[in-house]
Amino acid sequence: MECEICKAKATVHITRMENGSKREMHLCEKCAKEKFGFIFKVKIPSNNTMKGIIELMQDESYAAKAANDSSCPECGMSFADFSQTGRIGCPDCYRHFNERLGPIIQRMHRNDKHIGKMPKKYEEKHHLENTIDQCRLEMDKAVRNEEFERAAEL
Repeated sequence: MECEICKAKATVHITRMENGSKREMHLCEKCAKEKFGFIFKVKIPSNNTMKGIIELMQDESYAAKAANDSSCPECGMSFADFSQTGRIGCPDCYRHFNERLGPIIQRMHRNDKHIGKMPKKYEEKHHLENTIDQCRLEMDKAVRNEEFERAAEL
């Protein structure tokens, strides 16, 4: 398969869901880096994924971004600290560093939302939060489609 941009051999295959339809892109590493900022310097070994992801975060480009980061307002942990240890300081770190943690979590778990088991006392709250999020998404969609009566119902 060839790169959609430069016609070289495609080694990066991206699948995106946009408005319910599947869109596939086939790119070479160079074009994927230029278009999306992908980093291919560190290969993640399949036998130790967490170690590979920590090595990826210690790459120069990640380190440069981490040097300019502020610390978590709750626990004071910086992204550089996380890059070295692979451990988060507190629940607020997920919100504070969401822009860079999101893709890492997505790669590790293939999802950034919890879909597994949880203690019974949290199930109702989790279900309610999911329902609210779904309603907000539907309301935003209704507003974009100028269906204001439907948006008001939601």
